[in-house]
Amino acid sequence: MKNSALLRQFETPRLVISAWPDSANHQVPNMAELAGMTLDILTPNVTRALPPGWQNIHNLEGAKIWLEARVEECSFLVVSKRETSQVIGFIFLHEERHQEQQGQELPNARVVTLHLGYLLAESQWGQGFACEMIKGLVAWARSPLNSVRSSVKDSLTHVCKIVAGVESSNLASIAVLVNTGFSLCSQLSEGSAKGVDDTDQQAFYHIVFQD
Repeated sequence: MKNSALLRQFETPRLVISAWPDSANHQVPNMAELAGMTLDILTPNVTRALPPGWQNIHNLEGAKIWLEARVEECSFLVVSKRETSQVIGFIFLHEERHQEQQGQELPNARVVTLHLGYLLAESQWGQGFACEMIKGLVAWARSPLNSVRSSVKDSLTHVCKIVAGVESSNLASIAVLVNTGFSLCSQLSEGSAKGVDDTDQQAFYHIVFQD
């Protein structure tokens, strides 16, 4: 799913989370700016459990290649501080589309599950930013406005569920998910299809939005 008519921007008290790239939004950084910020985020402790292609990125060219790959494979969002516009993390949303059911309340809707991933700069850990940005995403998905106009004329996108995978040993990330309303749904590894290293057992958490 390339970026993305699904979600352009949402805000929280301290953060602005925006789709990237977005030529209509002059507040989001350009490629050169974001590549430099990316080098500050992809530190060894942040990328430790991620696939090899997400690690050992030490120069601007490598950061640009990494950014281009993320935009091609998912809806890619940048997380910025509201007051300073400093980019402190990323959100990745992979869309799984469901077949429309007859008689559903939104007959013209594309019903989707979002597979969630995120990264937060190590310098920002312990300040509540991870919970804040995930709560913001959940609030957007809960809202009636989560049925948003897609690029297909007269079509809507309705988010029915968000799923997130995390290492079973990553208690801090699990706490973020639980504190934002997610519950355990599986401990079977999904492999690397969602951008997750499957060498360790993965725990999968979800939050379901009722019609």
